[in-house]
Amino acid sequence: MYLKNVRQGARHEEPLDTTSVDAPAALSKPVKPRKPRARPATDSQRLLSGSQVETLMGIPYRTIYDLHVRGVLPAVQFPSSRKLWFLRTDVEALIASSRGTRS
Repeated sequence: MYLKNVRQGARHEEPLDTTSVDAPAALSKPVKPRKPRARPATDSQRLLSGSQVETLMGIPYRTIYDLHVRGVLPAVQFPSSRKLWFLRTDVEALIASSRGTRS
């Protein structure tokens, strides 16, 4: 009922207190938290996320996923998770095997 009244342009029953310090903050929209960016891969990391592989290889994630589907780049997927993890050794081996070859 309240939302219906607001959408129709009805005014609030209680006037807003514009004298308080928090009034401008109360009137502004809540800020949506940003999605954290992928951290750069460290040398000691064994598993890499798709974003880290994307940064390391310099190719889009869709290409990385296609390589995985075709069986070129194996991945680990934990139960009850949709996220793919890639072994650093597999990624480095793919990079090493593709050096100097152009298709």
